[in-house]
Amino acid sequence: MINIFGYNKTPVFLAGVLFFLFLQANIYGQSTATVDNDLVSHKFALFDANGRPFVNPYRDIAGTPFFTDSWEYGIIITDDNSVFGNMQFRLDLKDQQVHFRKPDNTELVIQSGAVKQITLFDSSGKTPATYVFQCGFPSIDNQNEKSFYQMLADGKIKFLKSLRKSIHEEKDGFSGEVHREFRQYEDYYFLVKKNIERIKRDRDYVLAYMTDKNPQIDAYLQKNKISFKSMDDIKKLVDYYNSL
Repeated sequence: MINIFGYNKTPVFLAGVLFFLFLQANIYGQSTATVDNDLVSHKFALFDANGRPFVNPYRDIAGTPFFTDSWEYGIIITDDNSVFGNMQFRLDLKDQQVHFRKPDNTELVIQSGAVKQITLFDSSGKTPATYVFQCGFPSIDNQNEKSFYQMLADGKIKFLKSLRKSIHEEKDGFSGEVHREFRQYEDYYFLVKKNIERIKRDRDYVLAYMTDKNPQIDAYLQKNKISFKSMDDIKKLVDYYNSL
């Protein structure tokens, strides 16, 4: 179990976090999750056996290894279903690890596998956004059970987005100077009954997962224009199927 610092926030904020946790417990099946007392009592406690200080090795590399370079408030669920929130996190897409910031601004890295879900609240845009990432899925392609996936849809069909970053090097043919930058790669997957498979942007492929609801799906497709080349449209269809 990981115990990490909480942040002193207003009762309104805490009430919102607790309500969100209740929703998450129902949506993602975390019925055994419990809220750590530090979230309510504002007590600071740190047992960093599962964490290590972060020393940035990427100063000469353009871009960032993180999902968002800025710190976002969020909630994590650990491998033993303990819940910790009201803290600032960021997700390293290169090493697939969660970082958190202590009140003294020290940055710590939580060891791989210790966090199975992270929810980030991004308020930087015009419309606030919530991103949920989970790991623990079967290995496929370049991902293993410690790799995080963004949860695009949940239900009988889990719609997963794999986000990874790696360092790309390019050498100038004239000066010999080497330019290094982070590049992001993404792939999409369906997870059904613990079987994971990379998605094909094909009508027959997608609909083969929904044959048990053929009449409803056919009616939906007649009323809605769906492009099976668009992941946004596939998400809409999966969300509808999961609602049936």
